[in-house]
Amino acid sequence: MIRHHFTLEHLAHVLDERLRDATLVEAYTQEKDTCVLIFIKGAETMHVLISVEHAYGTVSITGNANRARKNTIDVFRSRLGQKCTAVKKVIDDRIISFWMADCMINVYLFSGGSGNVVVTQNGVIVDALSDKATVVGTTIEPSEHVAQLGKWYQAELQHNPDVEAQCKATREYFVLKRPNDVLFSLIPITGWDIENRTTDIFEAIRWVISSRRNRQLLAASKKQLLAQRSQDKIRLQRSINGIEKEDIAAGRIATYRGFGDMLLTYSEPNATGLTHVEIEGFADHAISVPLDKEKTVVENANNYYQKAKKSEKALQISKAKLPSLQKQLERVTEEIQFIEENNNLKELEKLMQKTEQKNLSPATKFREFPLEGGFVVYVGRNASNNDELTMRYAKANDLWFHARGVSGSHTILRCPEGMEKPPKKILEAAASIAAYYSGARNAKYVPVAYTQKKHVRKFKGANVGAVTLERETVVMVPPMLPETEGTPGNT
Repeated sequence: MIRHHFTLEHLAHVLDERLRDATLVEAYTQEKDTCVLIFIKGAETMHVLISVEHAYGTVSITGNANRARKNTIDVFRSRLGQKCTAVKKVIDDRIISFWMADCMINVYLFSGGSGNVVVTQNGVIVDALSDKATVVGTTIEPSEHVAQLGKWYQAELQHNPDVEAQCKATREYFVLKRPNDVLFSLIPITGWDIENRTTDIFEAIRWVISSRRNRQLLAASKKQLLAQRSQDKIRLQRSINGIEKEDIAAGRIATYRGFGDMLLTYSEPNATGLTHVEIEGFADHAISVPLDKEKTVVENANNYYQKAKKSEKALQISKAKLPSLQKQLERVTEEIQFIEENNNLKELEKLMQKTEQKNLSPATKFREFPLEGGFVVYVGRNASNNDELTMRYAKANDLWFHARGVSGSHTILRCPEGMEKPPKKILEAAASIAAYYSGARNAKYVPVAYTQKKHVRKFKGANVGAVTLERETVVMVPPMLPETEGTPGNT
């Protein structure tokens, strides 16, 4: 109700008291649908803030309004130096008019995006804040609408028959609230709690606009966060369900091994050029086993055994990731509940910033290699990404790897919870990954230095990706990646 006819009458009255005989010395705009008029009256400077935006259009006075150093536009220049002789509301229309010496500055507080500020002389528009090409030269037509009481004041008539008289006579202004709304009012209204009451109409209106903006921001923040967390929850649940359904992967492993066993019974083990063979005597019927025609039957058997081994290893790695995924799912579920129940905008904004800075999984930022036993290796993608991995993402006790003497990616080995020292084969696997993502990838063996992340330092002024180690251990390893299928994030 910040643009209700009764409200605008009060606004015009207060503006008239403050601005009558004040001189307009500056007028500018720096945002769409808004402008600032600066008046001087004696020793007092008054900044009149005018907004005609469709949701929060209003006029108010403040002691100061900071003008930006750039991207501002002067408006109504020919009216500067003129005195304001009166401020009035147009009868039966939502227009507040500043009567100047030779013109009127009219503020259209219409809704639906049709607000504007226009300058008229003898009823003809000679200047405008927006849509100049369309409105300049036209006339202001008298309103055909009759001012309505409005739904809240109309409803209050059931409890108070003197609503209209009290609205016009009041010199106190109310900010009313309900669980999901806030309202400016000239009188208390049944069913609404009083959040604030003041004799300063501008203060009350600013309070309502600020509260409504905050509620909108809160709703938008909740919607965005819940959408993100819901997607995270779906993704995690899908991954967990896939791991928990082991029968498909286990069946594939059994099939590969079965094919290998069958092929070793074939009568011509060194035969080549075959696309498949029929093996009799298994499960009381013949089995057709597909073959690579470039390989012998024995080589095909070994190939199936290798496939079984790789699939089994991949399954073990997936199972090792299950506890971590379940913990992530639990955390996401708790965050969803927190977001749904929290109405503190600052806390939600902090959560949004945290979400933007750090995704639920680092896989989208860094190369990721799960190793057996629940260990995970993260590898930087470029110099700045190396810095982020080492200085922001890595924990103090994570192990940090880098190939010695050559350029390469920072590599982090994260241990499962409760385990401080990884076994030798895990250390060597992580070091091999670091060697693979270095300038020595094609060497047979590469020296790789490793240490706990807490012993890695980056001094002020150091180049992007450059760090210093306080202590290190060196291991010689071949550059290679884990032999797993479907390892995520390793491109």
